[in-house]
Amino acid sequence: MSLINVLSISLPLFVCLIGSYRYRHLSAVQKIFLFQALIALFTEATGIALTKNNLSNTFIYNIYILFDVSLLLWAAIKMASPRETSFLFVAMLLFIGVWISTICNAGLTIFSNWSFLFGSILLITSYLYLIIKKWQQTDSSLFSDKHFWIQAGTAIYFGVNIPYFCLINYLNKHYVDLSLMLFSINIILLFIQYIFTFVSFYKSTPKHSDVKIII
Repeated sequence: MSLINVLSISLPLFVCLIGSYRYRHLSAVQKIFLFQALIALFTEATGIALTKNNLSNTFIYNIYILFDVSLLLWAAIKMASPRETSFLFVAMLLFIGVWISTICNAGLTIFSNWSFLFGSILLITSYLYLIIKKWQQTDSSLFSDKHFWIQAGTAIYFGVNIPYFCLINYLNKHYVDLSLMLFSINIILLFIQYIFTFVSFYKSTPKHSDVKIII
């Protein structure tokens, strides 16, 4: 198993273990991110198993896009004000519509990069808005807010990944070696995202606990 495969499995597994250990202290939003990590773990394990048996794994990642973006938009809805939730709910429905349209046109065996792009734009916009709103409304440090870490991790991952995943089908067809090299950046971004999720989970430690983390 390659280093990339090991990291693809170990990163979400690490978050799942930490999240499960602190489950009763997690907020509803954090539990959504825990569920997302569980789906990511299942997807990566299934994708690796399919590859080992010389089978295409693109369809499993296309399905993962649907669940991943939808769950993260649902988490944004949970963090938004009542007035903002209707806009985010419509955005989620639009994304699902775009995903269905691209799958109907190209099929499940071709990576649905346009639905990923559309979902990424929605997530970046939503999570940056939530970060800015929190920064404007509070006098305390954003670093002390457990939800800030998952917001920042999501915005960084999807924001930096947009250029690569827009071109992934073209690169995989014409420049396989370059595509594999650039994919390593995705692993680094996953590491950042899951570390930020870990910090968020860690900050859910009850106040009476002796365990502390300083950021």
